Amino acid sequence: AEYMGSSRHAMRPSWCLTLAAVALVAAQPNCKFSTFLNGQAVSYDVSPLQRKASSPPSPDDNWITHELNSTDASRGPRDDFTYYINVCADIIGAGVLTSQNVGILQTNYNNPSVQHVVGTNTNTQLTSTHVGDLRYVFGPGDRAAHCNGGRNATITLICGDVGLGKPVFINEDAYCQYSIVWVTCAACALGSPIREACPNTAAVCHFLGGDSGLSTGAVLLILFFVGLFVYIVGGFLYQRFLVGARGREQLPNYQFWLETCRNISYGCNFVFCAWRRPKPISVQYK
Repeated sequence: AEYMGSSRHAMRPSWCLTLAAVALVAAQPNCKFSTFLNGQAVSYDVSPLQRKASSPPSPDDNWITHELNSTDASRGPRDDFTYYINVCADIIGAGVLTSQNVGILQTNYNNPSVQHVVGTNTNTQLTSTHVGDLRYVFGPGDRAAHCNGGRNATITLICGDVGLGKPVFINEDAYCQYSIVWVTCAACALGSPIREACPNTAAVCHFLGGDSGLSTGAVLLILFFVGLFVYIVGGFLYQRFLVGARGREQLPNYQFWLETCRNISYGCNFVFCAWRRPKPISVQYK
């Protein structure tokens, strides 16, 4: 009896690990789907749509779409929303964004701290009704008083030769069902020409300079002066040691820049001085 009791106690950790593993699998988004359509085996994999975090993470790392209702007279700016979306993974949390087990997050367009989980990554489903048309159904989100139930979101993925494309918000009905349409090459069947040409990962686009904090103009100026320095120093060394030039001729393309400055001078004289006609010389005869 003592042995059996100790055995039961020893088995408890294994049961806990098993339950934790089951819960983890249930929370993993389903990105692959295989079925028979029109008598043919068809497989899909939408994992190329998964966004990865940059360094440091930013809300813009997610897929983003907007619901703007300010033009509706019966509504207003408080009904403008931004949706942060990720596929096959949680959204990338940054700033005030809630991200744990969240597939779609709705935030107020003018106040991002006001947010609701529209879809979770618990028991997500990827289904298909016909070739080139997928349904990515998220798990239930937050409850909402105005629709007496929980929020639910579905992305309709349509096969198209448009690269990865972008999600577009379509509608929220009275039952808190959120509809999003996404035309993308990732929705095409595996093995099809469009799917084979589809990018493998969803790259996050940033301005030139990445996350360094420099603006695009600052980066361009730095590149310009670095290029100018290389041009002058490299040209000087080339002219002096390979060509054997001395004096002013050591400057790279000396004659070209001399003629350019001379032509600019002539142009300025023509533009600013040509309209000034010289006064006629009066000649008096005795």
